[in-house]
Amino acid sequence: MPSVPTAGARCMTERPPRRSKTCRSRNSRKKVVCSVTGLTLHQKALLTRKWNRMESATVYELGRRMFESIFTENPHYLAYLDLKGEPNWRNHINFKIHVQRFVTAMSEAMRRLRDPSTSYDVLRDFGASYAVYPKRVSAVYFERLANALNQTATQLQEGDHQGIEMPVSASFSSFSTPAKTAIHSRGSLTGVDSIREHGDCLGQLLSLIWDSKAEHHGPNDVCPITAEAWTVLSAFLANQIKYGYEMERVIRTELSKLGLDGSGGMKRGALSLQRPTQFA
Repeated sequence: MPSVPTAGARCMTERPPRRSKTCRSRNSRKKVVCSVTGLTLHQKALLTRKWNRMESATVYELGRRMFESIFTENPHYLAYLDLKGEPNWRNHINFKIHVQRFVTAMSEAMRRLRDPSTSYDVLRDFGASYAVYPKRVSAVYFERLANALNQTATQLQEGDHQGIEMPVSASFSSFSTPAKTAIHSRGSLTGVDSIREHGDCLGQLLSLIWDSKAEHHGPNDVCPITAEAWTVLSAFLANQIKYGYEMERVIRTELSKLGLDGSGGMKRGALSLQRPTQFA
């Protein structure tokens, strides 16, 4: 008579139901995003590393190219620096000082990228400098500033990025060469054919990896990771500069109502000369 399996034996023999595979991507883990800049920790580290490799002359070149592209495409923006109708505005002292102020503010912001809230003042002070000139700055100008900064910085640093990757690709393609040379010099050892085969496979694997990367990122293309990081950072910088300008405008307007100028002194003509009151 066949024995009837007990409840304990049945639990031991029956397999647990298979769990369904998740449809979520393994890379969909929540990234920690800075609440101030919108950058991830990886993007901050990437930009900081690239910025630290830039020389001071390259940093100034970044600012110069950025403002040149803005004013070349939109000459009427020159009025914001009191350079409207100036034919040689590139060599004008107003333009050079403005570029230097921006470079100084941006360098300080990059130095404080780990704690970006401490860079508010320096960025807003630069934005406030636009209020010195009478022409009111359009909000579109600050959007153009963000786009120009993103494009110029990406182009400048992408050249440096490609220069670093070129030697790496060369080392990948020649990875199996030393292995072959060493194998031929020790031909009496056992397992030579196996080692040679593994060396060839590794070299082919590395070359395939590099070729697949090259299909999506050509020698003249912009690194998408770098471009995305600069897009986010440029928006943060431009917004703080814009905020500084708008706040300075409000302050100057209120001071004007009180009969004061921007430096805290009395406006000329604010006090009218009147006869002293005569008492009986």
